[in-house]
Amino acid sequence: MLGKAPRFYDCFHCGRRTKPKDRFRISKDHKQVLSKLSGRTPSEHHFICNRCRHVCRSYIKQKNDRYRKTDNFETENRTASVPLSPPSVVLPFPSTSRGHSYCCICKKPGPKLIVVPTDVRHRIFITREVIIPAWSRCCPVHLQGTIDDLKPATEKTTLSRTTITQLIKSFRDEVIRQERTRLDFNSLSNAEHMDLLGISRESLVDMERYIEGRVRATPARSVRTSLTIFLMKMRGGESNKVLSTLFNVSKSSVRRCIRSVRSALMSGEFVREKLGFQHTTREKRPYKGNNQDPVQ
Repeated sequence: MLGKAPRFYDCFHCGRRTKPKDRFRISKDHKQVLSKLSGRTPSEHHFICNRCRHVCRSYIKQKNDRYRKTDNFETENRTASVPLSPPSVVLPFPSTSRGHSYCCICKKPGPKLIVVPTDVRHRIFITREVIIPAWSRCCPVHLQGTIDDLKPATEKTTLSRTTITQLIKSFRDEVIRQERTRLDFNSLSNAEHMDLLGISRESLVDMERYIEGRVRATPARSVRTSLTIFLMKMRGGESNKVLSTLFNVSKSSVRRCIRSVRSALMSGEFVREKLGFQHTTREKRPYKGNNQDPVQ
């Protein structure tokens, strides 16, 4: 009985007889290259060797590189015709001094300086129109209430694209936060502050200075909103659900802001200066008559 004769496969491009390990089917991209190089159109029954396959790959790679160089050249020509903005812009806004070794407010050197938080820098620009450069440092006591007393060092400042972008985003977040606010304490009178919070408007601003830099502002609530939530909780004992409805924030956000404000007041300078035996002296305590008894 006669067996089947072995079948041989020649390379379509070079005609060399291929071994099973050196035999590859012709892909769609390689068909186009082989048709252009040999002038013949391969079918699905043809094969190519490994060497001819690398020839096709090199041809395709060179073609793609030429197209890529052409596209880059056209892109460079288009960008060259469009004027680019400078990396930094000089704006007519007062600015504090720069540096890490000196306080940007009192100009005192010290090893215990801290970086001014971003939300504090943005608030100072909104309220005072003064730029505090990024990564500027100040004494810790200034974040407790005296940071508004800063004096600009220059009448102009140079802002980078990153700083301008951060300012615009901060303004956008502030506008969105104001639109979402249902209870705006900025429009309330002093008597209404006393009814809701138990303190006047001036006292609210003073307390806000003690937690500035210790309580983080979020897109949903500002530092003052966190403080008013805490004071309303202490004043009337409203539930977190009621406070979340009044201030249009979630209950978890109410819980976090109450905890953060309480920690900031207890660990900061507020308790030491306003409460306890150390906040006043014996001479400043009011007495009545000659009995030297303190006023009850």
